[in-house]
Amino acid sequence: MEIKLIASDMDDTLLNKDCQISPRNEAAIRKALDAGKIFLIATGRMYVSVRPYAEKLGLDVPLVTYNGALVKGSLSGKVYYEHKMKLSTANEVLAYCRERGYYLQLYVGDSILIKQENDCSRMYTKISGIQTTAIGEALYHTDEAPYKILVMTKSEEFADVWQQFKEDFAGKLDVTSSKDNFLELMEPGVNKWEAVKSVAASYGVQPQ
Repeated sequence: MEIKLIASDMDDTLLNKDCQISPRNEAAIRKALDAGKIFLIATGRMYVSVRPYAEKLGLDVPLVTYNGALVKGSLSGKVYYEHKMKLSTANEVLAYCRERGYYLQLYVGDSILIKQENDCSRMYTKISGIQTTAIGEALYHTDEAPYKILVMTKSEEFADVWQQFKEDFAGKLDVTSSKDNFLELMEPGVNKWEAVKSVAASYGVQPQ
């Protein structure tokens, strides 16, 4: 069966160690586009972090961002799909993380909110190119539903923390990982695959 659409993650997939699209990958993408294929980016990154890469490639497509919580046009800025975390769940997670001393990043609008700058936030900024905003104790209550919450742990604690989140927020959150110490928390049913299927359907492309 002919491949009609290609969807790629960014970090540790499309991007190299310098967080750039290599000339070889760029050439392959352009070859696919010239052949009439649709190329999508599907990532846990926020929209403002992804758009520059899409612009460089000249992609005029919906971008799957925040692990599927927001699908937004790369050039048009049109919102195709948006599924934020429930506000009550978000505040429950914030209180949970505060009690346990977990480092977290709250994704509200086009901002990454943190308690204070530290090695975790600086590392994330280096990867994403996006500055975080430190708001102190105000981090632990939000009046706006976030797209997702990212929790960073020590590598040796990662498996246990992941399991605890899955148990304590069963039915309230979907929990996944993007790196060996990154826990990505989203509204149930929100993931890259569901978002990619939705975008594909809009182009008349079936999953198979």
